[in-house]
Amino acid sequence: MYRFLLFLIGLPLLIACGQAPSEAQTPRAGEVVGRVVDDNGRPIAGAEVYLNYDSSVATMYGKSTSVTAHTGKDGRYRASLRNMPPGQYSATASAILTIGGQRQRAELIPDNPAPFASNDAVVRNFRYGTAESTVDNPQYGVGGMVIVDDAIGEYLPMEKMEVTLTPKNGGAAIRRGLKQTGEGWIVSGVPLNTDYDVSVRLNGRTLKIRKLDAFDDPYRSSYLGRFERLGPDMYQ
Repeated sequence: MYRFLLFLIGLPLLIACGQAPSEAQTPRAGEVVGRVVDDNGRPIAGAEVYLNYDSSVATMYGKSTSVTAHTGKDGRYRASLRNMPPGQYSATASAILTIGGQRQRAELIPDNPAPFASNDAVVRNFRYGTAESTVDNPQYGVGGMVIVDDAIGEYLPMEKMEVTLTPKNGGAAIRRGLKQTGEGWIVSGVPLNTDYDVSVRLNGRTLKIRKLDAFDDPYRSSYLGRFERLGPDMYQ
């Protein structure tokens, strides 16, 4: 009987500061506009959008190297780069949301992660959600991750395994293969706000599993787990 261990770990959902929201959403040269929505497409008010200077000469002007804008009730924002050093900028965003019953700051996903020039007319929209991989975080993406490891004495082809995470709240099951990262073999971009019935298959066979640190638990065909809050923006 093949055995292996697994546990759930939540990645920090980070980032973080103002300008008045926009009403019109047509940018002029040197402006960035956009809209921020949740995973159901509803506007997020009070989200923070950061325009960060990417060029190497950022400090030569003695000015701030970033601009922060806040969204209004309609989820829209407008920010100007006209008084900023000329060069290349990138946009990131975050918002304080209720996730897993707790208020925490969550990173938001851009619809277009490409950098832009300070004199461009730019639209950058953001959404809350999870992603297996992002430009800023290609290995781990946004959300939680499940780390999978062999039991002692087992040497299984991890790259051939399929992990199924079935949400207990009735949502759609997540079925993904494992990818190798600095944390080990993982599934990334997992929503944090529900319990999961976890199972793993290899070549059509269901493997016996248990929580990684639950040494006294028996191996079984599935494992019920959840992301447990350790502190601000950190789950395991």
